[in-house]
Amino acid sequence: MSGWTIPSSTKVITGFASLHTFFGIFARVLAEPGSTRRFPRYRVDVPLLAVPERPNGTTVLRGHTLNFCEGGLGASIEGKLTPGEFVNLRVKLPQCTLMIHPRAVVKHKQNGVYGFAFLNLSALQLAEVRTCCRRLAELNG
Repeated sequence: MSGWTIPSSTKVITGFASLHTFFGIFARVLAEPGSTRRFPRYRVDVPLLAVPERPNGTTVLRGHTLNFCEGGLGASIEGKLTPGEFVNLRVKLPQCTLMIHPRAVVKHKQNGVYGFAFLNLSALQLAEVRTCCRRLAELNG
């Protein structure tokens, strides 16, 4: 490739840990305008219990879901959680036949609302979550 040079005025993309990171960001840019979500969210307000995985014992925090999707849920919680903290959730959606007990990680907190991402759902849990989402989509039409 002799003779091939990048002009000094050209900005080169740097700072990506891997091509995987780069293409993940690139895919979000090409997604629907304003949408960076992997799964559609459905509004739902039901009671929720969150049990943080803490070494000092079991704490049960109460809350209410705000939205639900295949990858996680948003909820207001009566208590404090830290982004990155692992929790076990207990939630029963009326659209589901089973109570869902997913392990999740706190992804973010904003104005008292927490975002949780489900971790390692079993095949049965994933099937139930998908069924719930289909039913919520029908209701939210």
